[in-house]
Amino acid sequence: MSNGPHSIEPDENSDPFQIRVASRVDRLPPYLFARINALKMRKRRAGDDVIDLGMGNPSDPPADAVIDKLCEAARDPRSHGYTESQGLKNLRREVTSKYLKRYGCRLDPESEVIVCLGSKEGFSHMCLALLGPGDSAIVPAPSYPAHLYGVALSAANAISLEVMDTEKFLSNIAYTCQHLYPRPKVLIINYPHNPSAVTVEPDFYVEVVKLAKRYGFMVISDLAYCDVAFDGYKPPSFLATPGALEVGVEFTTMSKGYNMAGWRVGFCAGNAEMIKALATIKGYYDYGMFRPIQIAAIVALRDTDAAVEAQSALYQQRRDVLCDGLTRLGWDITRPRAGMFVWAKIPEVWQAQMNSLDFAMKLLQEGDVAAAPGGGFGPAGEGYLRLALVENENRLRQAVRQIGRCLGERAKTLSQPAVSDQPSGFQPGPSAVNEEQFQLHAEIEDRHWWFVARRQILRRLVEQIVPPSPKATLIDVGCGTGGNIGAFTDAYSCLGIDTSADAIRWASKRFPSVRFVEGFAPADIDEPMRTADLVMLNDVLEHVDDDYGMLHSLIEAMRPGAHLLLTVPADRRLWSEHDVSFGHFRRYTQTRLQRVWRDLDVDVRLVSHFNTRLYLPVRAVRAWTHWRGQAMGEAGTDFSIPPKPLNQTLRWLFAGESNRLSNILAGRSTSPYRRGVSLIAVLQRREQPVEPSTASLVQHPVELLEATPQCG
Repeated sequence: MSNGPHSIEPDENSDPFQIRVASRVDRLPPYLFARINALKMRKRRAGDDVIDLGMGNPSDPPADAVIDKLCEAARDPRSHGYTESQGLKNLRREVTSKYLKRYGCRLDPESEVIVCLGSKEGFSHMCLALLGPGDSAIVPAPSYPAHLYGVALSAANAISLEVMDTEKFLSNIAYTCQHLYPRPKVLIINYPHNPSAVTVEPDFYVEVVKLAKRYGFMVISDLAYCDVAFDGYKPPSFLATPGALEVGVEFTTMSKGYNMAGWRVGFCAGNAEMIKALATIKGYYDYGMFRPIQIAAIVALRDTDAAVEAQSALYQQRRDVLCDGLTRLGWDITRPRAGMFVWAKIPEVWQAQMNSLDFAMKLLQEGDVAAAPGGGFGPAGEGYLRLALVENENRLRQAVRQIGRCLGERAKTLSQPAVSDQPSGFQPGPSAVNEEQFQLHAEIEDRHWWFVARRQILRRLVEQIVPPSPKATLIDVGCGTGGNIGAFTDAYSCLGIDTSADAIRWASKRFPSVRFVEGFAPADIDEPMRTADLVMLNDVLEHVDDDYGMLHSLIEAMRPGAHLLLTVPADRRLWSEHDVSFGHFRRYTQTRLQRVWRDLDVDVRLVSHFNTRLYLPVRAVRAWTHWRGQAMGEAGTDFSIPPKPLNQTLRWLFAGESNRLSNILAGRSTSPYRRGVSLIAVLQRREQPVEPSTASLVQHPVELLEATPQCG
């Protein structure tokens, strides 16, 4: 029906209206990280704790002085207007000061430095300033995606050359320039390289400058990881090379070393004409950076060198943890000298079965570990994973453990404990307990004062936590020959688990009413773990290289509200042949033990030393035997049982500590034992996990990952 003389009747036969985007969008390379990000979001929304090593997104905060200056500047009413797109002059001066101090390179802050809204923004706009239809640029392969799509968005062609062999890379640059017409207009270089972590020495840049002058191409150097280097290596700057200012520019960022990724502070320095071209483009696109951020960045550049060095050292520690762990799983790992990534070659057995994207999906789906597939950085990256060092050391150990479980791999060898964990003179090794000793151990568990008294203490605490009932379930992880769990069969439903088939066989003979399982919790007994009321972990953690990972997996498998009761040997000064023969990795201090559960969703109901009354006698005996050169264990390495009167006295002294421990557990006392031969703790899994803002080990969900490329 017509509404007037100018109304247009809809044509029912016309085609649906179409949105026709520009051809430059079609030129963008496929985004292979989308599947990973979508699955990551689904798992997080389902409550899964994903260890995200896929993106180089720093998880540590900037220095306090930087944050304080940001807050101070933001309160200034003059700080909230537009600023110059080139950036504050004082900030540009600090950039030139850094170049002079670190590289001996003199720059003019007026004409040779510009501030960018992150180096990615600056790089993309520099491509628009230098490249157009018909032009070509040489980009590194494997390629950080921004290097490819910056060229693509400028309507130019990208020529990918592999960078893993730097000599070959230089040779291929020359060959390409000699045989391609028109010659490449721009060379993009990126060292330390993302994703491969390949590094170069200053003489590499000397050759680059020679090639640039010979063949007439401009150079864009991306020095994003200049502040993150290891083992004494110092990443060189392209601009420090004689003649570099004539042919190119260099981008740097405060995202990595300064932990200011979300602040979007980057710089471009170098050739004045190229800087002027970038400034022209930026003048049409932005009004500069928020002034308080620039003021805070000045403080960061001027006053936080020590914090940057400490952050680099932290990344080195994380690198070592991750590389050591993957090496123990049998992976072929090259330890990076710089950057915040490990470029890990996928084991050949898995390369034969799937590509890097499918492999990364498997780790995420089955192991809750997110990684960036090498194929996402182009064909040259296929067969690799990029793993970001953005999680703390405990989470990285856990990630290795989950990768091993997902792939059905186990560490080839156990790493040695830190020097600080035990005195020199003893090196831990596999348990020396053989089958004959299992039988002897089973007999001694029934009579020796230490075992009997410890069972009495455990019994009192367990009954206090979980009232006796046939419906209540107890699980003893690392049950050995069953002496502990067997003592609870009269009042509880009991399950024992141990990795030793011999131990399980002996335990089954001793306690036929107890169900025993050979394996490792929680994968082998996942369902029982989720119904258990209390899990015991008695003198087990000291046998485990990754004690945090083991405890985390147990807590993760337990139902909310369930309890974990654990004991460990204490005091490194008591280290003896007993620890060596049983494959201990460490004896614990209370601080060291509390660190194991520090970031887990648990409430601590009890933590205390125990076997305190006998601490001084035990220490005296240890000192005497060390002096004689004959180390002894707590119960004696020959498993001898003391004469009956002495055995009963020692049992009475040890078991008498149960009153104080019970009072602490009940809240009637807040005075734990401050020293002892062992440590005891009771943890309860929280009914509701803490909010992400207070759980430092649980990464915050990142919204809109499905729609927004995240490949930092």
